[in-house]
Amino acid sequence: MVLVVFLALMLPFTIGTLQLSRRSVLELLQGVAARKEKKSAKAAAEISAEVAPAGIGIGAIPPISSGSRLNKVLAMLRYSMRQIVRSPLKSSLTAVVALFFLLSISWLQMTIERNEIEIEHLYNTTFVSGEVEQATFIEIPPPDRLLGDIITHHALTALLERGFVYNAYIESVSQSVEIFPQDVVMATNSLVGFIAANSRNPDFEIPGVERFLDGEPIAEFVVEFAEGLSSENFAFVQGAPIPVIISADIMAARGLELGEVVGQAWIIGRHNRHILAGHEFRDAVIMPLEALQELKGPAIGYSTLRFTIDPQFNRDIDSAQQAIRAIMSAGNAGFVGLITHFDDEELRYVVGPMEDNLSLMRILYPVAIAISLAIGAGLSLLITLQNTKNAALKRVLGVERAKTGIMLWLEVFAVCLIGLILGLGAINLMWNALPIAIAAIYMLGAAIGAIAGITIATNRAPLDLLQVKE
Repeated sequence: MVLVVFLALMLPFTIGTLQLSRRSVLELLQGVAARKEKKSAKAAAEISAEVAPAGIGIGAIPPISSGSRLNKVLAMLRYSMRQIVRSPLKSSLTAVVALFFLLSISWLQMTIERNEIEIEHLYNTTFVSGEVEQATFIEIPPPDRLLGDIITHHALTALLERGFVYNAYIESVSQSVEIFPQDVVMATNSLVGFIAANSRNPDFEIPGVERFLDGEPIAEFVVEFAEGLSSENFAFVQGAPIPVIISADIMAARGLELGEVVGQAWIIGRHNRHILAGHEFRDAVIMPLEALQELKGPAIGYSTLRFTIDPQFNRDIDSAQQAIRAIMSAGNAGFVGLITHFDDEELRYVVGPMEDNLSLMRILYPVAIAISLAIGAGLSLLITLQNTKNAALKRVLGVERAKTGIMLWLEVFAVCLIGLILGLGAINLMWNALPIAIAAIYMLGAAIGAIAGITIATNRAPLDLLQVKE
């Protein structure tokens, strides 16, 4: 963008240079004064009082040989301002170049800052999910794990202790849990515990018992709670009866009632259908995970493990995924071979490209600053060299070399300063920012170019600069 602006602004300079090359030498020496014969009386008196040679448009040279220092400074300022006004096209283009470069580089800086904030936000709020499954269904689990509880308690504990998991949903199944009296167990003919694990993060909650469903539409799974009870009562308390949700068929077969305590079980609700366990549908009894862990101890296995990775690992998600896979593929991780799948498309295909673009902009930013510095210096050098004739005439009229250089420098400085002030005002209105540092860099480049031009213009003999070469 900076290069495009530069090329667009250099087009008028090129056209102006071609027009000047076609004009005669005398016409160029006469300058503005020859074309503007209608002068006010005040302007004519001022020109004669300040001893400007007739027919040469160098502007009124201030009387700097006498008077106080303040008057001399004011005279030089007046002269510089008049030169700016007498060259409106050149002055306007110089100011516009400074303004557009300030806007362009500030826009690039603001874009980098906004992208950094957005990427940081996405890294902190994007969750990569994962799920552990049986690697191949050709492998047959051990006889005591045919219901699907194939993930070992050791593997789950190792995963949670590493700190990768932000929240998790876990199910476990078991066909022999002695919480009911023997007659209830015999009547059901199969007892399957489906367990939901709450997150290790206290801010994460499982929304009711709907999450216990595995592989079936939620709309088909209905739970009726006892009067005054809800899913909030589905929590294990040490020493208290275990809250369970059992099949309506079991309740009808054994004459059980909602809210009844039977053995160690507290029936807080009933569900309306069979639930898939392993490769079979069963009349499942649902209880909290902590209850089954208490009952089964280290022998417990898990059939479902879904989790999300803590966003703090998003910047090095590959290492986190490799570590999780290593845990779940260890020899003691499962009763069969396990495989871990990750859903990280959002992080890789949204945040990844944004980071690539940000890296490119970070590379371009110092390049744009360098271009701004170079163009500021080059433009100021060209403008100063265009005033070489005026500088020579001042020297011929007795103006000191240093004061001639100051007047030339003030002309460039003032025009650049106007453009930068306008740019700072526009940026403050659009983005509520003041990029003083960028403006200072451009001004530094302009000052370097102006000083180089002044050195060339004032170190040569005035008569050599005034010679007409055909």
